[in-house]
Amino acid sequence: MSREQTQRDVLAETIERTVGHDLSEQMAHYHQAIAGRLGLNMSDHKALDMVCTEGSLTAGQLAERTNLTSGAVTGLVDRLEQAGFVRRERDPHDRRRVIVQPSSAVQSLTMISDSLGQALAEICVRYTEQELATIVDFMATLTTVLEAETASLEATMKTRSTN
Repeated sequence: MSREQTQRDVLAETIERTVGHDLSEQMAHYHQAIAGRLGLNMSDHKALDMVCTEGSLTAGQLAERTNLTSGAVTGLVDRLEQAGFVRRERDPHDRRRVIVQPSSAVQSLTMISDSLGQALAEICVRYTEQELATIVDFMATLTTVLEAETASLEATMKTRSTN
């Protein structure tokens, strides 16, 4: 550490490297491993995660959140339905819309992620309530930044595809 570089600078650089590379890479590997265990590809797994988190989504909402075309979402839902993870239902108010519901088979997904939840709980025990509040604030802010960065990248891609 040089004289000009403070401990705070070192910590900030470590967070940047850890979050920007190490954590991101490990999360991608983790989700790829879950997808593989379920016999899904990564996109199908993440879409399934969205449906499970929300409880249900229309096919249009799924297309919007995944940035897939309606045709690609149809194939995605076909694969998830064939694997037994979701079921399609017609919207009772608009028969043209399809609602994608998680099936009872998704309960097996919670068993897969239970060990990570348990490990996170063990990590949290090491921190004070104030430190946990800081971590929660950091993670919430980071999520907002990632959403904004993603939107910016997607907007750039759309601009390039229309030119």
